[in-house]
Amino acid sequence: MKGVNAAMSIPRANVHWYGKSGCKAGRKMGHINITADSHGELDGVLSQLLELEDIDESVLPGGKTGRSPLVGVIMGSQSDLPTMQAAVDMLKKFKIPYEVDIVSAHRTPDKLVSYSRSAAGRGIQVIIA
Repeated sequence: MKGVNAAMSIPRANVHWYGKSGCKAGRKMGHINITADSHGELDGVLSQLLELEDIDESVLPGGKTGRSPLVGVIMGSQSDLPTMQAAVDMLKKFKIPYEVDIVSAHRTPDKLVSYSRSAAGRGIQVIIA
């Protein structure tokens, strides 16, 4: 439940709790919708949610390596990705866990502040911007 409560404070994550009493295996109790403008942004929000419940991402279909990212690659817009691609390619080559996100200081300043403040706590040691 801590993940559900914390998810309510994550931008772009909307919690829909059904308020059902009792819980049994396989019963749908609610869901969380995530809205994003890119896969990178989706990965960032999804990673935050998964960390809240200590879920191993490697067991998810199409999941990440299961290792927490050490490097954050951030850019102001999707159009910056070709410029940042060389950094992403090097991280892949050396098997360094990373995340890519769109974090615009102009369009989404609150997200930038949130990303920056949460980076170290999520294990990010380097930010490439």
